Amino acid sequence: MNEQGVDADGIVMSGEVGIEAAIGALKRDACDYLRNPTALNGLEELMNAVSNALERRRLASVNRAIGQKLENAGRMHCYLSTARRTSSIP
Repeated sequence: MNEQGVDADGIVMSGEVGIEAAIGALKRDACDYLRNPTALNGLEELMNAVSNALERRRLASVNRAIGQKLENAGRMHCYLSTARRTSSIP
């Protein structure tokens, strides 16, 4: 989905029992793969997968915000260092 500019997480559910399908889905950027879900168990697995996807999305957002703050702090440090070196004040 991200290749098409869609910002969404994909959770794949399949009746496939082989590991190849799971590997293929994850290689194509699925955030989770639920294998052979049953009615009650499948719902619990799906809720856990959705919860995990939302937590990953939240953590990625926090990570981006921290990275931006670090980048801004680095720019400010460079500016202050340059200003101090070029200033005539001891």
